[in-house]
Amino acid sequence: MSQEYESNYEKVFSHFQEEFLKMDQQAAAEKLGLGCDGETLTIPWFGKPWKIDRRTGRITDENGKIPDVTQRLLIMHHLCFFRMDAVRSDKWVPFRQIREAACFERAYQKSAVDPVVEYFTGKTELFAQACRALGGTGVPYGDAGFRIYPLPQIGLTYIFYDADEEFGASCNILFESTVTWWIHPESVPTIASTVTEKLIAAAERITKQEELTK
Repeated sequence: MSQEYESNYEKVFSHFQEEFLKMDQQAAAEKLGLGCDGETLTIPWFGKPWKIDRRTGRITDENGKIPDVTQRLLIMHHLCFFRMDAVRSDKWVPFRQIREAACFERAYQKSAVDPVVEYFTGKTELFAQACRALGGTGVPYGDAGFRIYPLPQIGLTYIFYDADEEFGASCNILFESTVTWWIHPESVPTIASTVTEKLIAAAERITKQEELTK
């Protein structure tokens, strides 16, 4: 991300920090499955306990560091755009069927789907290991299928088919049909690309560790 884009993102983040300070934080925590004490909200981000200062909106990760602005914005969009009447769904759909987000399909394909295919072709077991490293649980689809929850109320199902003699590798990502009840539609492709980035980063760590132990 260029410095100019990062600066603009920080301005947007500051706006949502102000909105966060105005909201009923206790009610939001109860709806979204967050921890809430006197001065802090605890939000499980990929299973890690990130903290949000209730007085300032400052977000820190499990190590007390300020994360990159893309991840912070996703969390703020979750907090500021969820609906109090939002419900979970047992209907999982591809991105193109999320009507409010469908206009972002090209960016979604390029940033969330294509990198999975490019990186994990011929590496089905590594894909599975990376999914497990993010807390994913297996689902009976594809050559490897996993459901990953970056946030307690938002899950993504990754279905990976490796290449064979007839077809190239492919990946599909399914979302709960009500995902845009929990986060801004524009953030749906971003949260998918963030999961994909973390999958590849996890795979690289696993590969490096295996090389060190040889």
